[in-house]
Amino acid sequence: MTRARTFRSTLLVFAALALWAQPSFADGVVLRSVDLPLRDRNALRAEIVRARADSPTAFERVAGARDLAIKLDARRHGRYATITPHLKRLGPTALLPMLDALAFDGPTRAGMSDKAWLSLRVGLLEAVGSLRDPRAVPVLEAVLDQMSVELEVTRAAAEALGRIGSDRAVSKLVLASRSHGDRQRAIVQGMADCRRLAMARHIASWLQRNPDEAMALDLVNAMGSVGNAWAWKASSAHASEQDATRALAARTLVHAFVRYDGAVREAAAKALLVVDHASAGALVERRKERARSVSLREQLETLSRRLGENPIRER
Repeated sequence: MTRARTFRSTLLVFAALALWAQPSFADGVVLRSVDLPLRDRNALRAEIVRARADSPTAFERVAGARDLAIKLDARRHGRYATITPHLKRLGPTALLPMLDALAFDGPTRAGMSDKAWLSLRVGLLEAVGSLRDPRAVPVLEAVLDQMSVELEVTRAAAEALGRIGSDRAVSKLVLASRSHGDRQRAIVQGMADCRRLAMARHIASWLQRNPDEAMALDLVNAMGSVGNAWAWKASSAHASEQDATRALAARTLVHAFVRYDGAVREAAAKALLVVDHASAGALVERRKERARSVSLREQLETLSRRLGENPIRER
């Protein structure tokens, strides 16, 4: 029985690969399969074919996300409904079905409102990112290369790459962040989930160039998340980079606190509390000694007290 089942699965794989070898490719909900580099495309579609033969139920469950998006959209109250929690509950076996839906063979859009369609695509991207599986990187890279998708889709792809956090994912985020306008801001906001020293260095270098206040605010918020002390406790993939990342975050955020005022300064103060690195207090004291204005000196003194009484710190 087992041998017969294995033989049948092998036949299904070869049959599907033969079909996919034709010039015509199916479309995913965000990409066409031809948007992927040939090598990545062939490797991924072979895995998808095998997974479909071995675990058809996983594909059926992911396919149900379309109807769920329509159902939740009918009673949404915000910009769009979220189906991400449902997809996350499907677990690791849903990875390849979700990548299939994103890039190869997605459900039809017929009968879906614009918001339901957005909900489906963002939900798939967010759920893929939560699995932190490097096999998703080629698909997510290709999504970031799409110039015509909604900003929510771009941000979700950036967040997913950040969560995966591989060297390749970080390199793509750094490159993509050189975009412009609202798309650039969406990518920067998505970088916040990338807890890698290389990402902290990228953000620090950017803030040293003193960008405008809107971008500085996004970068400060991203740096606070990249250096988040509590998030690092839950992340073990790159634990050896934790202290250096959080130390750099502290230095960068103190610089931003001094360089900017208003919303950026307050965001930097809050981010320093979240990063909670041991060096922050001394950094603030040195800046306070060199402060030329009474107002800045007083605000640094207030920041010093806030750091000393940090309510977020584990006691």
